[in-house]
Amino acid sequence: MIARRTALTIGAIICLFLVTFGYILPKLCEDRIYSVYFRPRDRGADLATKAYRKNIARLQEASLYLGAVSAENGTGKPVRFWSSNGVIKRATVEGRRKNLPSIGIGVTTVQRSAEKDGRFRLGYLTQVVAALCRQAAEDDDNFARIQIFVCNVDKDGVRHKEATRLSSIIATHVKYTNEESLSGVREPWQIFEKEKRDYQFCLERSLLYNVDYAVILEDDAVPKSGFFKVLYEVLKEKEKFEAATERPRDVTVNWAFIKLYYPEKWAGFSFEWRSLLELLYFGLAGGVLFDVASVFYSRLIASHRQRTLFSHASAFCFGAIYVVSIVLAVGRPYITDCLYDVWGWYRLISSRGCCTQAVVYPAASVPDLIEYISNKECDIDYSIDLLLEDYVVDGKLNRFLVEPNIVNHIGLFSSLRAYAKRPAEFI
Repeated sequence: MIARRTALTIGAIICLFLVTFGYILPKLCEDRIYSVYFRPRDRGADLATKAYRKNIARLQEASLYLGAVSAENGTGKPVRFWSSNGVIKRATVEGRRKNLPSIGIGVTTVQRSAEKDGRFRLGYLTQVVAALCRQAAEDDDNFARIQIFVCNVDKDGVRHKEATRLSSIIATHVKYTNEESLSGVREPWQIFEKEKRDYQFCLERSLLYNVDYAVILEDDAVPKSGFFKVLYEVLKEKEKFEAATERPRDVTVNWAFIKLYYPEKWAGFSFEWRSLLELLYFGLAGGVLFDVASVFYSRLIASHRQRTLFSHASAFCFGAIYVVSIVLAVGRPYITDCLYDVWGWYRLISSRGCCTQAVVYPAASVPDLIEYISNKECDIDYSIDLLLEDYVVDGKLNRFLVEPNIVNHIGLFSSLRAYAKRPAEFI
């Protein structure tokens, strides 16, 4: 009888592993590039076509939303705040009474070469603006002090048709009216210096709105659902920390920035203590759940049978191995995204070097940052994100990263290079 129960248990475990890792996960993850099961059915040009069609679908949805809101607005003036019905909304006294921090969100934008020559219709800026406005309109209480603006830093700003079109509904600042104004940046390798100057330009424009925090987004970083909710919660926690340290209000804060994006391809598990600790947590959770499930299972095949310590330990080990194997097979970026989507889980950790798709700055320290970067020159070996790291080190400041990403990077076509990136990352 005992041998029969043991055989049934072992058979059930083997079947569970075979079904999970031999059928379910391969089906779910075959298009997930950061999963061990990544086996795209499409190849080469087909993957690029699939990524482009996905982009077009997002663009159409964004265009419909902005078109509907713009039609209801009907003023033709730049929109400062959006309410749920599309009517222009100004900063309210109620928002100030609630001590909500004001946030200025600047979106830096340039035309891609693939769009200039008419080969593709990308609409990255439209997607970012629509996502920001849609989410800012969802809750008037929390979002009464949000300012969205565009920094058109194309080398010939008046020919950036998408930015010009959106300027009728969103405040827009143009840096270069024509190519003649692009002085000092002529050689191809100096495009990184132009990127730095453009970034500085948008930081300077954020100060015009007298906000507490400046968020600089690149035009291919689309905010995820819950973007503002997480952003406000993170900023409130930072303010509580500063208050606890009794730092005077007129003294610049001791943190440089909070990044809202880090490339998924570098966000997998590693041998760092943080990654190992995460796997330990997943293992403990899996072990406990599997042990509890085994108790119910044993009661089905042997009612009220007393389980031994060995039985509990075996179930716990099997569960830990099972869950950790799933997590490793699926890939950390998808696991953390799932936790964010289902439970709203996120955390604030120490930032890494890359990148600048979405960064939050305390407005009090922006003038110091502007002065610092204006005295530096960027090139192909020293881009803006490396410059920001030097600013942190030289100023002995802290920098943070919100994990998982609360923006989606949709930039299949780079703003710095003419070629397209790996299509599989954008499907």
